[in-house]
Amino acid sequence: MFKRCLYILLLSLLLSNFNNLFSEEPIIEWTAYYDYESDFANDIEVDSEGNVYVVGDSASDFCMVKYNNDGNEVWVRRYHGDEDKYYNKPNIKLFSNEDGVLLYLLGRSITYSGYFLNFCTVKYDSDGNFLWAKEYDGPGGGNDYPSEVLKRVMNCLLLI
Repeated sequence: MFKRCLYILLLSLLLSNFNNLFSEEPIIEWTAYYDYESDFANDIEVDSEGNVYVVGDSASDFCMVKYNNDGNEVWVRRYHGDEDKYYNKPNIKLFSNEDGVLLYLLGRSITYSGYFLNFCTVKYDSDGNFLWAKEYDGPGGGNDYPSEVLKRVMNCLLLI
C-alpha cells in the first residue's frame, strides 16, 4: 500500500511540474518582416554567429533574406534564372569551411508552358554574393521533385 501511495505521489509531482514547464510564455527576442509581393517563407538556417537566413519564394523568384542576431536586415537576394520559368519552394543548407559560410538553395524551376518541374540549385557566400546556379532536368523530360541538400562531400553536393 505504501509503495502504491508513493508511486501516485511521485506521478502527481511529475505531472504537475511537466505542466508548469510548458505553461510559460515564450520570450520573443525579435521579429522582422519582408514585404514584396506574393511572399512565402519556406526554410530557415542560423549560422554560428547567430545570423538568420530565411528563404522562400517571392513574385516567381527564389528569395533569401539575411538578418543579424539582433533581427536587422543585412541583405536580400533574389534569384530568377530563365524568363520563361518561375522559381519556388526553396530550402536552404548552410556549410562552413575555411573560406567561410556557403549557402545552397535547392528548389524548383517550373516552365510557364508545359509546367515541367526541375531541380534548381543556387550557391551564395555569406555576404550574399552569387556564385553559381545549376538546373537539373531528369531523364524523360518529366517532373523532378527536389527535396533537400543532404551534405557536401569533397566539394560535391548530395541532393535528394
